[in-house]
Amino acid sequence: MVEHADVLIVGGGPVGASLALALRDIPLSVAVLEACADDTRADRDPRALALSWGSREILERLGVWGGLVGATPIERIHVSQRGGFGVTHMGAAEVKLPALGYVTDYPALSRALRAGLQASGVPVLQGAALTGVQTVNGSALAEMDFRGASHRVTAKLLVLAEGGR
Repeated sequence: MVEHADVLIVGGGPVGASLALALRDIPLSVAVLEACADDTRADRDPRALALSWGSREILERLGVWGGLVGATPIERIHVSQRGGFGVTHMGAAEVKLPALGYVTDYPALSRALRAGLQASGVPVLQGAALTGVQTVNGSALAEMDFRGASHRVTAKLLVLAEGGR
């Protein structure tokens, strides 16, 4: 059980996991609280995602791009409005990139980030539901339910990355 972290990230989805991976090599302790007790919810999410070229570069720096299976390159973009004036076309070759971005699904991105997080050694408290936050002596105090018991974790910085809820 983690009692203190320099950076405590609440939410282990794409934003929280990416932040934890980005911070793993700096001399600060990092921990992630994830409310879901297992990883299957993300695997059932039907959303498709369009990732920019810049997002790919970030995922490469985090060491997870190679684990993102099945991403489809976006080579051309056509922007128009039916009945409207004007149209724009853009191609990857015009901006000297192999792709403008990539289309993937949420489960594939989530699996790649989870694998990277697991390999990183950053502690992830799976099934830890945040119940309250306070400020105590300049630090955050996170109160949570974890494995049927109430726990507290202090942190110099608390990041709320629970975008899905």
